[in-house]
Amino acid sequence: MENNLRTFVSVKKLDAFYDKKQILQNLSFELKEGELVCLCGSNGCGKSTLLSVLADVHHGSLSFSKNSVFFNYANGKILSDTMEAIPIEKLTRRDISFFTSFLVQNESCVWNLTCEEFVRMGRFVHGDVESKIAGNLTEKYMAELGISFLAKRSVITLSGGEFQKCRIARSLVQQSPVLLLDEPIANLDFDAQFSFMQKIRDLCRKDGISAVVSIHDLNLASIFADKILLLGSRKDSCSQSIFGSVSDIFKVEILQQVYGTNLGLFVHPEYNAPQVFVKN
Repeated sequence: MENNLRTFVSVKKLDAFYDKKQILQNLSFELKEGELVCLCGSNGCGKSTLLSVLADVHHGSLSFSKNSVFFNYANGKILSDTMEAIPIEKLTRRDISFFTSFLVQNESCVWNLTCEEFVRMGRFVHGDVESKIAGNLTEKYMAELGISFLAKRSVITLSGGEFQKCRIARSLVQQSPVLLLDEPIANLDFDAQFSFMQKIRDLCRKDGISAVVSIHDLNLASIFADKILLLGSRKDSCSQSIFGSVSDIFKVEILQQVYGTNLGLFVHPEYNAPQVFVKN
């Protein structure tokens, strides 16, 4: 089944730097149609850097190797695997914005927008913020995230968790084939974290959307991810990162090497997924 899925994004021997400091080294993986990839690793390992690269956001002194990131997308269309993928540097800003929706880790809003207006801004790239389509999608995703009651509230009055849900809704309203989400469940309570991961997985499976989700909770990742990209610690001078299935990644020796902590594993009694715990 997996072999029949189209490849959306290919990363091949990617190096990324801030000034002359290397953050990512020789990183390779593929994101296929309908896949949820959880991006994991210790603090400072380069998760946010990788998502910025995939969104082609060159903030600060970020730079990365050419001919390392390829999209199967151009001129508003997803290319078949029989067509040659296009290096990200040869795509227009518009194509990249149509293809990827990027939720950054930290954001604030200084405009006194209602939550409904804020979520509608996800349609900005399509030029139809005020359209019926934008309204319907805004209503749909605010309802699915349980924030319809916030529609007329100002975003500057929201709690951190409420604002996070509005940001997530805005990303979904954009309806890009690829979601790049940097710690989307930060500031959410336990139930909301689980519900969100379930929602993203369902979108991937039902609608063919692909998602790369940066997440610190390995136990949630093991339940919902199709694949895991585990980035090596920068303390190890850009140690080798590992990409594979949950069973490939959830091995004590691998996790202990990356996190530098004495860990153990057990199987979740309901989801039959490996779960990690810290040993004394």
